[in-house]
Amino acid sequence: MDPTLAKVLGICMRWTHIASVTTLLGSLVYARYIMIPSLAVLADGSRADLEKKVRARFRPLAYLLILTTLGSGLYNYLNKGPVPSIYHMLIGMKFLLVLHIFAVTLLYTARGVDEAKQRRWLGGMVVSGFVIVALSAGLRYIAATQLIRP
Repeated sequence: MDPTLAKVLGICMRWTHIASVTTLLGSLVYARYIMIPSLAVLADGSRADLEKKVRARFRPLAYLLILTTLGSGLYNYLNKGPVPSIYHMLIGMKFLLVLHIFAVTLLYTARGVDEAKQRRWLGGMVVSGFVIVALSAGLRYIAATQLIRP
């Protein structure tokens, strides 16, 4: 592949990864701290209807964000140069937290659950998301400063 094209593709994939992750994390923060508390003022019947409609509208976006995050993340990882072993340990931890978010997102958008469970699920995903962002910052630092030279 042409080196210039490879660089442009790398930048596009990095942007896609960051945009997908921030959109998904922002959606979770919004759902946990804005939407769920706001729905508490509605009557049970209208609340359940609105929650169902919101989940149905969010589901396709969530699936798209999961696919673009996985695809771009895999591309970025496979095109990374040689890195120290700690990098692989941290990316493994990051991937486990990502799987947590993806699994709970799929469960959350597939069916309704009671408000207490929604708060726990969304709160757990928000915490996992921010830990992932912290791990990503550390991984970026390691990749930028401690690349193993052949």
